[in-house]
Amino acid sequence: MASLLVDDSYFGPVTQQPGADRRSSIADAVGLLRGSTGDVMRGISLIEAAADRRDPEALERKAVFEAMGCARPQNWDRALDCLQEAAEAGSESARRQLLILARVPPGATDSSEVRSKITIERLVEVPPRQSLSDSPRLRVIEKFASGDECEWLIDRARDRLHRATVVDDAGEWVRKHGERFRERYSVF
Repeated sequence: MASLLVDDSYFGPVTQQPGADRRSSIADAVGLLRGSTGDVMRGISLIEAAADRRDPEALERKAVFEAMGCARPQNWDRALDCLQEAAEAGSESARRQLLILARVPPGATDSSEVRSKITIERLVEVPPRQSLSDSPRLRVIEKFASGDECEWLIDRARDRLHRATVVDDAGEWVRKHGERFRERYSVF
């Protein structure tokens, strides 16, 4: 049993609901996470029950709950353990995430060994930033994310990505398709 906390407000315990969880798909449970507090609690309960049955997709979702502290205290180690369980249960997505976070080659197959190479301290370490401009304020953080991390994020958002709209020096909106923009344009 866990408790649901939203914006420091307590909404009570989240309990697993046997019976209904077997008839409900993970997609239905995830859909509930966009609803009312009661829907969210039910969705979490259904995902937890499926994770207890070692459903790979549910274990991957549970990893997100653990990392965010959703209906439980935030715990990155438990999140990574859930991701490892999901990979061991057959989730290619979880396996890929572990490999990326551990920064090991894609050929590594032992989830336990890969998981052991991930440290929270390294993941939250912030590289030094470089100031490019004070007005407008622009900063660069080299190696903030690895190429693999960027690729994973882009893959996850690919269906929602679109070409950027830009403004020219006169403040006019311009949209160019298939062309590279000249440096004098500002991207928003």
